Amino acid sequence: PGSGDEASLVSAANGTIVLDTTNDADGMIMMHVYNFSQAAAPRSVTVQVMKHNCANVMTEAQFLAVEARAATNPTTPAAAFGKTVETVLECPTVVLSGETQTPGAVAGGTSSFDFSVTGGGAPQTLSADGTFTQAAACETDVSYDANRNGTLDANVCLDLSHHAFTVNDGTVTVTETSPPTGFDFGAVRFTPGSGDEASLVSAANGTIVLDTTNDADGMIMMHVYNFSQAAAPVPTPQPTASALPDAALSDSTGSDSPIAPLVAILAAVAAAGVVLRLARQRSR
Repeated sequence: PGSGDEASLVSAANGTIVLDTTNDADGMIMMHVYNFSQAAAPRSVTVQVMKHNCANVMTEAQFLAVEARAATNPTTPAAAFGKTVETVLECPTVVLSGETQTPGAVAGGTSSFDFSVTGGGAPQTLSADGTFTQAAACETDVSYDANRNGTLDANVCLDLSHHAFTVNDGTVTVTETSPPTGFDFGAVRFTPGSGDEASLVSAANGTIVLDTTNDADGMIMMHVYNFSQAAAPVPTPQPTASALPDAALSDSTGSDSPIAPLVAILAAVAAAGVVLRLARQRSR
């Protein structure tokens, strides 16, 4: 200040400073050059979609009734994952043609569906860009007696195969662009205890909006349930003591267990239709 040196400045932009020194009276010019910090690169977030078809559920009320079964489990009525297990029993996971679910686990087989993901970088689709992971959870992983036989069995398992996307942190819109034939978007749920639900902004008509900045660990698992369009009976009665399929718990890489604990696989892997070897019996 007071030097008059500023009279020599012609322009300054993008790191280039142009001076006309003839405008400086004393032939001495002092410039203070300041560099500003670059904006931090956005955090990468993993958004995972686990797809469920509910052949015998047509309404939200019926779906809530399925979740309510967990409280009536005589062995594990207060299990944190009870509602999730009951909905997966009623609405098994489905995958795309060519993908393989966990052998022997309760699963819904293949189905035709697709999702788009926008707002977190380049647009993506599940069929072209989603990374498939084969996964499962057994009674001992979730501390829930799924077949209600009074014991927790490491070989009574549910398939939890899913697809994952990597997006930039921020507002992300996941849209079911092509639901399975005969089904409509029904509900979305998150892994109990994961905190993923904090990222949910809205979910309606097949469009799910997330604010991923609200998620602490940068990994979000969504269970997306489709309800049957056709008139459906009351959901299948809660299972009695019976034998659900036995399955050696393994993921697509052959590791011993992708769930340790279950939140890690459902939230992190960052937690109806054709049933594989389904021997589940229900009292009617």
